[in-house]
Amino acid sequence: MAKRVVKNVEASIRARLLNLSRMTGENYNAVLLRFFQERFLTRLGMSKYKEYFVLKGGLLLSIQRITIFRPTVDIDMLGAGISNDPEHLSTAIKEIARIELDDGVYFNTDTITLSVIKEDAEYEGLRFTLVVRLGKIKSRIQIDIGFGDAVPLSYTKKALPPMLPGLFTSEILLYPLESVISEKYQAIVYLGSATSRMKDYYDILFLAENHAFILKKLKMAIEATFTRRETDIGSRFFIYRSDYISEKEKMWKVFLNKIGIERRVDFSQVIKMIKEFLEPVIEADKKEENLIWDSKVWSWRDIVIPV
Repeated sequence: MAKRVVKNVEASIRARLLNLSRMTGENYNAVLLRFFQERFLTRLGMSKYKEYFVLKGGLLLSIQRITIFRPTVDIDMLGAGISNDPEHLSTAIKEIARIELDDGVYFNTDTITLSVIKEDAEYEGLRFTLVVRLGKIKSRIQIDIGFGDAVPLSYTKKALPPMLPGLFTSEILLYPLESVISEKYQAIVYLGSATSRMKDYYDILFLAENHAFILKKLKMAIEATFTRRETDIGSRFFIYRSDYISEKEKMWKVFLNKIGIERRVDFSQVIKMIKEFLEPVIEADKKEENLIWDSKVWSWRDIVIPV
């Protein structure tokens, strides 16, 4: 039987995305944004730049298939082995975006804008935005590229899980989850009471609930990040104080409402769970480094080797 040819790809894709939105209950605009992000990353994986950009952030969790994650508006990447020269990076983004695929998506490279970002961190990055179209639908994607992170663990490579069955996706480099945790924890400690980044607490807890970790690897990542960013890990204990927890409780509730998460956990419980997850890692000695994290019992335990 001959393969059916879709004459209007844009209309077909729009209809399938609308159906996906109805089936999942997810906002249609959010579905569209995720789709556009997926299609840009697919083009990245097909390009000559695929070894120079490593996916971080919320989309990383989607690719790892870790249940439902908070929505994210940007594609967050690490520049690895590539110059941070704005003109060079602009050229790379344009070449990636111009790759043609039969997915109905068109990235308008004439609309690229560039700005320097330095949000609650001491390491600068670059932010690119560009207009993307699917037929008459017009949107915009944001790509944040950072540099200078200390990553002692290897990157992995994995194909994107396609939102729509049958669409081609490609492999891209993925940031180690251990380093995701270490950087978020460092940001919490570094910013202290000034932080408004409730997403860091949410993300650490989310990862601890949905992924297994080897203590040694997580410890390596934490030590590397705190050393690279010149942050004293011994200053972390303010996080556990009752006055700090009370101060952030309202901010935490506002954050949960903003991202539309139905689950409600008090901030005091979040801190307690993060403490039980990370304190054994920070304080571990050599003989404890092979412990693995078991989220079901919320504890580090010995690796069981079958006899």
